[in-house]
Amino acid sequence: MSANIEALYTHPGSWVSAKGLIEVPYDLERNAARHASSAQARSEPTTAGAGSAAALPGPARPLTERANVYNAARERFTLPVGQARTIHIVNAMGVVLGDSIIGLSVLRWLRDAHPQLELRLYRAANSPDYVEHLYRLAAGIVGEVRHLPWPIDAIPAGEPIVDIGNIAYWPRFSTQPMVDFFCEAMGIDPAQVPASAKSNRWLAELVLPPLPEAWRGQPYVLFSPAASTPVRRIPRAVWHRWIDRLWDAYGLPVLGFVEMEHPHFVDLRAMTPDTSSFLMWVKHAQAMVTADSAAVHVAAGFDVPTTAIFTTIDPRLRVRDYPRCTPVDLAIEELRGMHSSDLPQHVALVERAWSHGKLNAMPLPTPIDTPAQYRR
Repeated sequence: MSANIEALYTHPGSWVSAKGLIEVPYDLERNAARHASSAQARSEPTTAGAGSAAALPGPARPLTERANVYNAARERFTLPVGQARTIHIVNAMGVVLGDSIIGLSVLRWLRDAHPQLELRLYRAANSPDYVEHLYRLAAGIVGEVRHLPWPIDAIPAGEPIVDIGNIAYWPRFSTQPMVDFFCEAMGIDPAQVPASAKSNRWLAELVLPPLPEAWRGQPYVLFSPAASTPVRRIPRAVWHRWIDRLWDAYGLPVLGFVEMEHPHFVDLRAMTPDTSSFLMWVKHAQAMVTADSAAVHVAAGFDVPTTAIFTTIDPRLRVRDYPRCTPVDLAIEELRGMHSSDLPQHVALVERAWSHGKLNAMPLPTPIDTPAQYRR
């Protein structure tokens, strides 16, 4: 990758193209990959950076060169809520489900604290549909959603723009609790926001589908060992031991979103076609054990007792404000702060940590209801 292309993709913010369109690096990189793949399918020669040139023809300039654009990666600021009626937020609130849940909690607090504000959220065009589904569900709660690219001149010059593009490359992304990071990205002092507003309770306002009839009135616990990257997953080698332990503890069916043969486990994938149904299953669980940070954030929103297992991220950066979440930190120092990896040597470190870990000593969540027939 050339230095210019790398700078395009790693810039801690958004761009304005030569055509005057607001673009985010996430879209540019994926458009370039699509262009290169299409050229390869047509057996056309490609050169390094050609896809990016097609995705963003001509010179680009940082969005922050325009007046009234705020970017906390460049300089911390205080959101001018007293002088504005409309706030435009570029890349609000990222392209990952868990980050979006937390970021939308901040926007919900902002609207509650300043009801006169109108929020315009500009979303990446290539954001996964399961993430966009969350924004469709939240449309009436946080503000109007628009999709990039968007003409910069279509935004009135006097209205503030908050640029939170490419947050993975911001210096404080890996060192702050995520909710505090989003507060500061929005120009809000995290101390202003009470802990009760940092636990994703706005999720309880969403209109979700009902449980399938067979599961209405049937208590269950969730086991969600998958994660977005192999270094954060619970290794398959210990899944059966976890199911045995959960069954012995609760005497309840154990449900999850993975394929596994076990007499007490139910694979929910066929009954979970979209984000709404994923939220539904978490909402109604008696308790959950998971390595999936998105599931952790959802559970906090519905007050579901959770044991959350971390391998690469300090749990305090993710679950500080979740009173019913008990974190387990495997503390693999070689992987500390790593956001993703599928390298065999990294996965081997995770498997080794589990093989040395005392699974039976890990805390179990106390279920919401504790009738006498539950075995504890």
